[in-house]
Amino acid sequence: MELRTFRGLVSLATLSLLAFPASADSIDGFAVLGDSTVTNTGLTTVIGNFGIYPGTSIPGFGSIALSGAEDIDNAAAQLAQSDASSLYAADSAPGFLSGAGNLTGVDLGSFGSGGLSPGVYYFSSSAELTGTLLLNAGDNDTASWTFVIGTTLTTASASSVEIINSGAAGSYTGNINWIVETYATLGTTTTFLGDILAEDLVTLNAGATIGCGGAIGLTGAVTLDTNTISTGCTVAGNGDPVEAPSSVPESGTLTLLPSGLLAAIALLAFRKSTLSR
Repeated sequence: MELRTFRGLVSLATLSLLAFPASADSIDGFAVLGDSTVTNTGLTTVIGNFGIYPGTSIPGFGSIALSGAEDIDNAAAQLAQSDASSLYAADSAPGFLSGAGNLTGVDLGSFGSGGLSPGVYYFSSSAELTGTLLLNAGDNDTASWTFVIGTTLTTASASSVEIINSGAAGSYTGNINWIVETYATLGTTTTFLGDILAEDLVTLNAGATIGCGGAIGLTGAVTLDTNTISTGCTVAGNGDPVEAPSSVPESGTLTLLPSGLLAAIALLAFRKSTLSR
């Protein structure tokens, strides 16, 4: 895959990476977790658990192909929301951020082919991604990144997040956490990686995908539009990038879809693959 070159390469040697990301096991299985409501437009694939607590409103749920548990206003969703809130608080605490690299004002797409090393990074205000953010795992499948964002996270259309220089081929077991003070918005056809924990809203515009994580709204809604979200991802090994999943659901979910819709999914996956090359 051809990697793009970007201007404004930030020297990573100036970033002090003394802290390590927290984790919450109960949220790991959730690809989508909302508070008040989760809304969906178009055909969306969720590979992982789908939850909402304490709300129960899910407009468009009938168009979601779900491969995982459906946890609506139940104990599992409540625990996941509680643990997500605890993770959010821990990762945004001053002590946790004391050794973080300050990326305020830096576009996440500006790190070029060398990528961004594992660690904790902080934006005092908003964070933006235009183009491709490469996360350089340094031959380690347990590499982790945490991004703490003071206001909003926004990606431009067709942006992407990828892991490069992974370890041996297998399952990626690290964490990619995006801690967002207000709301997160993924632009159309963005291919993203990691858990987005937004204090308020998470919005995925048409064709955006998330791999290795999910979309979690702590106090507000999660809005979906013809997306694919998967908690899992596969490390390719040999330095090949780890990317968000295609829009074709797992074989176990295909029976949930009317046959006439499968061609549309395949077409969407093809369009995304051509955009990411």
